[in-house]
Amino acid sequence: MEIFHHLLFGLQVAVQPVNLLFCFIGVLLGTLVGVLPGLGPVAAISLLLPATFHAPPVASIIMLSGIYYGAMYGGSTTSILVNIPGEAASVITCLDGYQMALKGRAGPALGIAAFGSFIAGTISIIGLMLVAPPLAKFAQATAVNLNGVFNVMSKCAEQMAKNEAEAGEERGVVINVSSGAAYEGQVGQCAYAATKAGIIGMNMPAARELGAIGVRVNAIAPGLFLTTMVAGLNDKVLASLKEQMEAPKRLGDMREFAHCCAFIVENAYINGETIRLDAASRLRAR
Repeated sequence: MEIFHHLLFGLQVAVQPVNLLFCFIGVLLGTLVGVLPGLGPVAAISLLLPATFHAPPVASIIMLSGIYYGAMYGGSTTSILVNIPGEAASVITCLDGYQMALKGRAGPALGIAAFGSFIAGTISIIGLMLVAPPLAKFAQATAVNLNGVFNVMSKCAEQMAKNEAEAGEERGVVINVSSGAAYEGQVGQCAYAATKAGIIGMNMPAARELGAIGVRVNAIAPGLFLTTMVAGLNDKVLASLKEQMEAPKRLGDMREFAHCCAFIVENAYINGETIRLDAASRLRAR
């Protein structure tokens, strides 16, 4: 239902007179540029981008979309009429379109190209609407849990490199946080487990690269810990979580996590390792 809600909202915005006007202008300009051989939709958008600078943001996006679709159709015009594709995607149009033009059927060929582009574009947009939400959620998890860790680590390492080497060998320690889900992800944790496994995979190459400047890189893969969020769960859920623990039969204490971090920092010979801190527990499928 959320997809249809967004679809109706987008349609409501698109049919506003000012947006329809910008769409018409974009399609017209895109078609004129697309007719020129060698200038495809990318070149058309690059050339006509300044025309959107003073327009409202929504109207600018709609106009750029019109330029793209107009340039795509304009490329098929030269393919049909003179057997010269306006852009790469129109090469195949030369095979049948130009032959129809030689027989005096250039009009129907141009019409078929237009309707074909409309139908294919509509189907593609509908498919994108259905596929994009789950892909966006996966990308968001990757951006936060993996890209974010890499960016923070790189910035920290940049500052650590300026430190004086302790005992002539070490300038800093990086401890990234993975998860037990990296090893035994539960149902519905594909994105989360993939990002946490990525942190483990990043461990060794990062340790080797940053070792040149005296920075060690390790990771901790914690199991179930009694964080503030977990402590707010009801007693029944907490009891169920404790049943998954092997020994000791309880959730981890955050002081134990801090102790593990201190151990990694103090032991200068631990590098490129991932420590599982989970009381020998393994996550169930559900």
